[in-house]
This record gives sequence, structure tokens and C-alpha cells, in this order.
Amino acid sequence: MNMNKYEELRENTEPIGGTNQFEVRTFRSSGNFLIIDEDGDFIIIDRDHAEFVGSCILTHLMQTKEIVPS
Repeated sequence: MNMNKYEELRENTEPIGGTNQFEVRTFRSSGNFLIIDEDGDFIIIDRDHAEFVGSCILTHLMQTKEIVPS
């Protein structure tokens, strides 16, 4: 990830997962989520809305049959 551009983000977050293209981190102070891509573009998701965002993504993947629930 291109975290070098964002020293403040790296210092104030903890990594919780990632792929070759994305890294997911949480802010130490708020628990909010940071998703940053390999180009350094990022989005912050408020912890209070994370369940809704995740649900929307998973629902779409299931509806388009890109993932099948087991």
C-alpha cells in the first residue's frame, strides 16, 4: 500500500487485513475503518455505518451470484 503519503493515517491506525490491492485498518481513537488502495486512494467508514456498508456489498455479491452463501 502507498501509506507513505499518509504518515498521520499510519500512525493513528492499526492494520486488520488486506490483499495485494487493499488494506483495511482501524483508527485507534474511534474504531472507524480506513480502506486504502494500492494507489493511496482511501475511504473512511464510520463504525456506526460499517455493518450497513458491509451488508450492502455482500447482498449485491449474493444477488449477482458472485458469491454463494454456504
